[in-house]
Amino acid sequence: MHVIEPLGHQAKKRNDDVAEKYDQVLTLFSQEFAAEYCVTGKIDWRKMVALGSPAAAPKLSKQAKV
Repeated sequence: MHVIEPLGHQAKKRNDDVAEKYDQVLTLFSQEFAAEYCVTGKIDWRKMVALGSPAAAPKLSKQAKV
């Protein structure tokens, strides 16, 4: 019991840290998606289709290039 409790506490802290970072990345992704592919709160489907079409591939922003 003396070993299990500290390990459980450490696991919970790491899970909380991962969940916080995941939320940050999800928020950033959502903001970038909305800025790039939404107009007045709605998805610009023409732009989304163009993204998947090799004939009309959009140029990536500097932020999107990794």
